[in-house]
Amino acid sequence: DRFFDPLSTKLVSQVREVIVRASDAADRGDGLEKFDVRILKLLYLVRYVDRDIKATVDNIAILMTEIVDQDQIALRKKVMESLERLRIQNYISKNGDTYTYLSDEEKKVEEEINSTHIDTEEVSKAIGEVVFGDIYSAKKITYGNYLFEFSRFVDDMPIGPSFDGLKFMLISPDNPLSDPG
Repeated sequence: DRFFDPLSTKLVSQVREVIVRASDAADRGDGLEKFDVRILKLLYLVRYVDRDIKATVDNIAILMTEIVDQDQIALRKKVMESLERLRIQNYISKNGDTYTYLSDEEKKVEEEINSTHIDTEEVSKAIGEVVFGDIYSAKKITYGNYLFEFSRFVDDMPIGPSFDGLKFMLISPDNPLSDPG
């Protein structure tokens, strides 16, 4: 992050504006801290070299290390907390275990995505159409000489007609029933 300030005069004004806005928010105590601004600067700098340096918590902590015998566990925790604040404030995005600096345009798109309501029933219905229409279209199951009809469900939502007896229930990862523990 210490390379950012000497380079900032060479950067486009939109990048500097994002950093200044974050710094002002940290000065006001408006959801960010000074350390968060340093992380944001670092994420901007590594954004275009992510093929070589992935912006993961561990890599960010290593790049933020100031002294050789620094407590890496405490630093990693501090980095994780900072990344969460930056993500909540929409300065960065998270994809898997990698974090990415967001430009103003990307921030607007991210805010729009986050504010979009997703109808879970429509999602369940679409999953059901694909799974029970294209992947597994059978409506009966054979056991020995017997033929049994079964009801099909996705996340407790019936797909097609529902019968008493056998049920084929598909639970999506976002459903509370999918939690193994």
